[in-house]
Parts: sequence; C-alpha cells; structure tokens
Amino acid sequence: MSSSPFPADPVPAASDTAGLQVIAALLLGVLDEVGVAALRQSGLPLSCTLDSDALARSHTKLFGGLRPGFGPPPPFESVWLGEHRVMGAATQSVAAAYEAAGAQLTPVDGLPADHVGYEVAFLAFLLHCHDDAVDHGDRAAAERADAAWCSFLTDHVSTWVPRWCQAVHDEDPDGFYGALASMLYDYVVSAIDELPGEQADSNMRSC
Repeated sequence: MSSSPFPADPVPAASDTAGLQVIAALLLGVLDEVGVAALRQSGLPLSCTLDSDALARSHTKLFGGLRPGFGPPPPFESVWLGEHRVMGAATQSVAAAYEAAGAQLTPVDGLPADHVGYEVAFLAFLLHCHDDAVDHGDRAAAERADAAWCSFLTDHVSTWVPRWCQAVHDEDPDGFYGALASMLYDYVVSAIDELPGEQADSNMRSC
C-alpha cells in the first residue's frame, strides 16, 4: 500500500488511544462542514481535498456497499468473512466481546456491532482500560485488558480489516478516506506484528 499524506506515525495523536478514537469517529460518521473545518484547523499535513459534499459522496461509495462494482463491500466483518449478511455469527461474536469487556459503544444510525468503526473504537476502549488499570496499580485488570486486546485483534480485526483498508485505498488512492484507510492499515499491521508468540501469524494480514 502506498504511503498516506499523513505523518509517518500511523496514529496522528499523542497516544494510540486518542488516535484510534479519532479514526473510529471518522469511520462511523459522514464529515459535515463543521467537521471539515475542524480537520483543516487540526494541523495535519493533508494533501487531499477536503470538501464536505465530495466527502459525503465518497463515503456513500466506499462505505455504503450499494452494488457490486461500485465501491468495496460494506465495512462489516460478517460480510468480509463471507457470511453475506449482517447480524449473523460474526456480528454476534463481536457484540459478545464488547459486552464481556464492559464496553458500551454509542449506536450510530443502527450500524451493526461488526462495523469497522466500532471495532476500532473497541480497540481504543481496551487501550484506555489498560492505561487506567496501570494508573491505579491494578495489575490484574491491566492483564485482562491486554488479553482482551490480543484476542480481539487476533480473532476479529486481523481477519478482515487489513483487506478492507486495502480495498478502500485502492478505490480512493488520493482521497481522504483512502488516506484514512492507509493509516489504519499501518496501525493494524504493526499491532499484529507485535502480538506475542504464534498469534502474530503473517497469514492473518494477507491482502
């Protein structure tokens, strides 16, 4: 995948948690004029065009899954794992992981639990849980958060998100969402590489 117009650090924030939260929010919602204005003032060295109408059209094409040949399949784990429908086994498994960790993600327009934005938000949630546990000297809670992170990255994110990122970047190589997908791809692949032991299987991130 070609480099994005963002900084070399795959997450453009002071911490992975904050960066993943930003990415998740951008994946879950369409940027309006207020959001575009905020991005223009963010200081990020964006080389892609930021126009709310153009971004709305790109979002529809890249996230809507309107028809074959018009953008990639929709950003749901269930679809990318070949279930051909949402609210199936993959969606239920992801929702169960959220519940087990105590995550209460804010619903967005009825999107299913296995939407890429929710999965990225959950990774951010687990990082926050780890950091909070460390701050409070709760080693057991930090280890639980770490275990949940490794499990979710291995069982869910790694199985489809890199492929989805590649597809979005291929469809929008010079656009905002292509750059966002490239950023997420870099982060996820780096995280997979850092998994302990045999969990860092290179086959999980093949595109």
